[in-house]
Amino acid sequence: MILGGINNYCASSEMKKQMGTLGSEDIDCSIKTSFTEEEIGKMLNLGNATVISNSYSNGKLTELVIESNNHTFTLCSNNQFAMDDEECGGEVSLVGTPIIEKAKELVYENDTCKTDGTTYQYMGGCYLKGKPTNNSLWYSGFLWRIMGINADGTVRLITDENVTAIPYHGNKFNMG
Repeated sequence: MILGGINNYCASSEMKKQMGTLGSEDIDCSIKTSFTEEEIGKMLNLGNATVISNSYSNGKLTELVIESNNHTFTLCSNNQFAMDDEECGGEVSLVGTPIIEKAKELVYENDTCKTDGTTYQYMGGCYLKGKPTNNSLWYSGFLWRIMGINADGTVRLITDENVTAIPYHGNKFNMG
């Protein structure tokens, strides 16, 4: 969201500049090589995120390091983010070894969840219990938590991020 917000602000700033309506309170991105935390705060609401470093060149961010929710996110050349010590360019699969290595306690063999006090069997799958801290996954621009493995081998994930733009109010959707 921060990457998109900065790029959208700068595109708007460039349009204002070309139309001659760029005000003194606006940030002229075309003359910038990086932005201060205060400038980024004018562009968008950072929430609980902190921008550690950034570089801006030829109309787009070329470097962006963000700290949020006790994690560090680094912009990769493919416009995806690597979390903490992850390397850029890695493929994320929703089924398979890369994800299961994030939550090594999840072992599901012969239709049975191998429990060791940190897992339990439920609805034919194997799920984490307690408050695990090693089950985070950065996928598709969101921070997810691995909950468990379903009986069919798929992985159950949950996030507290907004994954839709439709606001929900009470028991009905507000469609405008």
